[in-house]
Amino acid sequence: MTSDADLLVLRDRLLDEGGIGRRTEPPRSVSRRRPTAQLMARSVASIEAETVSWLWPGRLPAGKLVVLDGDPGLGKSTITLDIAARLTTGSPMPGETGRGVQGAVVVLSAEDGPADTIRPRLEAAGAALEAVHLAEHVLDGGEKRSVTLADTRELGELVFDVGASLVVVDPLMAFLPADANSHRDQDVRRVLRPLAEMASKSGATVLVVRHLNKSPGGSAIYRGGGSIGVIGAARVGLLVAADPDDPNRRLLAGTKSNLGPMPATLAYRLISDDAHGCAQVQWEGTSARTADELAAGPRDQSGALAEAESWLSDVLAAGPQPSVDVDRLARDEGIAKATLRRAKKALGVMSEKSTGVFAGRWVVRLPEGAQPPTDEHLEHLRADQGFRADLGEHLHEGAQPRILSTFVEDEPSEGAWWDALEVVAEAGGLDEEAG
Repeated sequence: MTSDADLLVLRDRLLDEGGIGRRTEPPRSVSRRRPTAQLMARSVASIEAETVSWLWPGRLPAGKLVVLDGDPGLGKSTITLDIAARLTTGSPMPGETGRGVQGAVVVLSAEDGPADTIRPRLEAAGAALEAVHLAEHVLDGGEKRSVTLADTRELGELVFDVGASLVVVDPLMAFLPADANSHRDQDVRRVLRPLAEMASKSGATVLVVRHLNKSPGGSAIYRGGGSIGVIGAARVGLLVAADPDDPNRRLLAGTKSNLGPMPATLAYRLISDDAHGCAQVQWEGTSARTADELAAGPRDQSGALAEAESWLSDVLAAGPQPSVDVDRLARDEGIAKATLRRAKKALGVMSEKSTGVFAGRWVVRLPEGAQPPTDEHLEHLRADQGFRADLGEHLHEGAQPRILSTFVEDEPSEGAWWDALEVVAEAGGLDEEAG
């Protein structure tokens, strides 16, 4: 009996010798053309582990690509030159102490004049001017042409020649090659990949400046102009925005951090330097604002704060409420933690340990004399509060409910079940038979 293996051998012989199903490709005895490309790999065991170095801890990793997003007029370019000035002298970065990293800087700028803007800003920031190099054009066969990010090889040579620790590209869109569509992910990554490789080989941080798109709201990571591939290629993302709490102040927040925890949001002002006739950055510590809050825009945030204040007034009008409950309810309402904190501050909300129904627990309440609103939501809150008080009193008298539904079946609030469970737990918990 012929085996399957024998049949396969016979089939191949017939095909090679011109039998039924003669194929047009060369027989196996003919040598095929050797491939011209080969995929190379190496074992991870052969790679020596390294720790991330930082020009500015949490914000500017050495040898990596960083994106700085923001609307026009908020000081993005001024910030990049302030950072450059500190780097040229080894001065500490904002929020840091001690001596910082010192190195040269390469700047690609398409919007600011070298003589009337860039130099005055660098001088105002105390830069060592000889360590800052402006990339002006490329000499190609004796002809001058504009610099683009297709000139990564030439840019890398300049970085190595001057010993640059930082490269500023301001703004990104002005330096994309003509054949690159800024909204096409494949095009953007094709341009940025060699740039990131140059950064890695040279150890220089590449700081790319980008304007925001016209779609406020949503996550800050999606607010930058062009393809999502830009922020995808970056290892750190930063955002500058107006401070909703102070019209004259600006904030620098983190939108992305692949190499460590998200950095704290820093506050700054743009002040006039009369001696140099330009703006200068004045740093002012940290802020509780997050990038997502800032990306929503000042107008939206103002509305969010007003809504949070109104909601919090309603909640606390029924009397003191456990702090953890208020935080949970606010989260369910979509109110950000920072917005809730500002609403509490605006309303003068007090925090104290309760001696009443919620004895021993931290509660928050409106200040004495505050006028509670009277609306349908408030009536529900009062009903919830009365329910919790009745159940708490019942339990503290020694009764243990066997079926919680007897307490919540007529409740007006969908959160009553959780309230009931919490009050029962505070009174000593449910026994094994409680359902």
